[in-house]
Amino acid sequence: MGSAQDAGAVLVIYGSATGLNTGNVQLLTQDKAGNAAETGDRFGTSLISGDFNADGRDDLAIGVPLEDVNGQVDAGMAHVFYGGSSRLDEVGTQTYVDQTIEAGDYFGAALASGDYDPNQRDDLAIGVPGEDITFNSGGSKSDTGKALVYLNNSNASPRTLTLSDFNFAGAVQDNAYFGATL
Repeated sequence: MGSAQDAGAVLVIYGSATGLNTGNVQLLTQDKAGNAAETGDRFGTSLISGDFNADGRDDLAIGVPLEDVNGQVDAGMAHVFYGGSSRLDEVGTQTYVDQTIEAGDYFGAALASGDYDPNQRDDLAIGVPGEDITFNSGGSKSDTGKALVYLNNSNASPRTLTLSDFNFAGAVQDNAYFGATL
């Protein structure tokens, strides 16, 4: 915003009984999520809605895949704005980053919601297509990618999915970018 070129923003247009109400809009930026909007972050590259805190109101997850985190360029981040009584709450947003912050991971490049465990609650999946994979037996692959699944109302660590979880012969390779779309 302002002089921060390509920082990104999301404009929410709220509905009414007669359709979308262009007089009832909300502009979301990283500044409103508690992080500074910076040039090139691309806040809003990916979006998904769901009830991520099981309160009966839709929430909005927003990906920021080019966010620099702890000095790591383009590590990426995601924010969740929770639904309030009349619009999305700009206070109390939740920020997600990868457990292993690395440059070029693009955490938040893709987002998905669904009931990934059988409890009738929306869960959040976050793509990390630039993740490098290191094998227990030694060696590694660059930009193989992964997806993280955060279960609704769970304080547990997210479930990590990589191509090796699917037993595809030769699937774990350089530049696979698993998690670029979900």
